[in-house]
Amino acid sequence: MTAMNAQLGQALKAQGMQAALDFSGPWQDEFIGEFRAWLLTEKARGMREITIERFRAECKTHPNTSKAWGSAPGLAVRAGLLRPTDRFTRAIAPKTRGHFVRIWEIAL
Repeated sequence: MTAMNAQLGQALKAQGMQAALDFSGPWQDEFIGEFRAWLLTEKARGMREITIERFRAECKTHPNTSKAWGSAPGLAVRAGLLRPTDRFTRAIAPKTRGHFVRIWEIAL
């Protein structure tokens, strides 16, 4: 992929993620609140790292469109809740067909 195409791809990704957030309603604020509480519980249990997939399976707050989940890590990083690692693991949800998901460090 050329640099120009990579830049275009990143720009289109950002536009798509923003569009999904725009249609997610009040979910962003609800997500941050529930995610913060969940992370504090996980940290109290001794967890230092998580996957968004695990939170998604356990949470009560869901966006109007499932596409908004792609923006969840960015929202959490900007809120100071997570830091990315350079490690990945296979997803466990059957619908994901075992694709790779990032492992995130709890930043609280």
